Amino acid sequence: KEKEDWNYFAEENNAEGGIWPLANNMRWHTGIHLKPNNRYSLLRPLIPGTIIAARFCDDYKNSPFGSKYSNSFVLMKHYFGSKRIPFYILYSELGSKKAIEEHGF
Repeated sequence: KEKEDWNYFAEENNAEGGIWPLANNMRWHTGIHLKPNNRYSLLRPLIPGTIIAARFCDDYKNSPFGSKYSNSFVLMKHYFGSKRIPFYILYSELGSKKAIEEHGF
């Protein structure tokens, strides 16, 4: 059995910014936060699909708040049910090219 490196909902109930689908400021939050047990864990799609678009930043960006962030993403198209209803999942804030190369993914 493959080792599970992700605890999908570990922080959701303790999130300071609110919980899905609403943030504390009552604005719609359209995603969930996946928190890896290891900072550099391989993320696989939740279900099979097709990559529609992707971007990987060379290195993490500096935010005006003194932290670093990634604008890397993968947008995937999936199909639901026997009628093959299309839907999309955006995987965002993924590792930079530099982090991917350093950790061998």
